[in-house]
Amino acid sequence: MSNLCRHNPKPPFEQTKYALPVLRREVFNSSDDAIPSDACWALSYISDESEGSDGGAQALTKVGFCPRLVKLLGHKSNNVVLPALRTIGNIVSEGDDLQTQCVIDSGALPPLVNLLTTPGTERGACIVILAITDGTRDQLQDELKLVYLVLLST
Repeated sequence: MSNLCRHNPKPPFEQTKYALPVLRREVFNSSDDAIPSDACWALSYISDESEGSDGGAQALTKVGFCPRLVKLLGHKSNNVVLPALRTIGNIVSEGDDLQTQCVIDSGALPPLVNLLTTPGTERGACIVILAITDGTRDQLQDELKLVYLVLLST
């Protein structure tokens, strides 16, 4: 699925949306690192609305991917973390304030701060955090509170 979704031109979201239940099952239930990695890459391509897709970010939040994607930010393998991070980045940058809030409500801010010091994930985490600051005033306040707490603890 990830190979199908990453090529240009991408298939329309109306065609790829039927794969979401299967991808959800693989992201939520697999213990093998390769399967959630491939599933998250597919989700990142589906949610990348700059590539011509429309509605992917909204669909991912509606189907309930955010909590699991956030949990995968703490995975031991960057092969899983990076596509989960990219998908979350697409949701907060391509989606609206409600989708950004879904990511925040799923607990994304603490693991994103942790990824700022993890080799290979610093840039992606920074991009996602910056995208969240483009949200509502409350979202920015939540983010600033967390940064303040992290600074106090160091």
